[in-house]
Amino acid sequence: MAKKTPALPLPVGVQLQTLKDHAKRLLKAVQAGEAAALKRVEPYFDANDTFSLQRAQLVVARMHGFASWRRVELRNQLEELAPEQSLDPQRQCSFCTKQLQEVSKLIGGPVASICNECVELCVDILKDADAWPNPDS
Repeated sequence: MAKKTPALPLPVGVQLQTLKDHAKRLLKAVQAGEAAALKRVEPYFDANDTFSLQRAQLVVARMHGFASWRRVELRNQLEELAPEQSLDPQRQCSFCTKQLQEVSKLIGGPVASICNECVELCVDILKDADAWPNPDS
């Protein structure tokens, strides 16, 4: 099944439709038995796996360091909401230092950014803190 391969950086400003088209071309090439396409898929799926458009999208996502196709879509949505911030490929969470392509969301402020994973951790910490009485009360 999935084997670890180094990720290729996602080109700055690449459109979601371009990545969708890439996945469709990859699917057709694999179905045609093209050696280069089969080699590209090999690190992610076994040769005997049924190859579908969803799997082609997953290969494209993983080739660029994303855990899933959904994360590619979320990155695209973030770019639409804050294009000036999302163009910087070096953006990272100020707390865990994960880069934009490693997380689902990255909320940026004027000085710092925080990823969805750190926000979730903070929420858990605050919920735990509510279970304990405040020592100053």
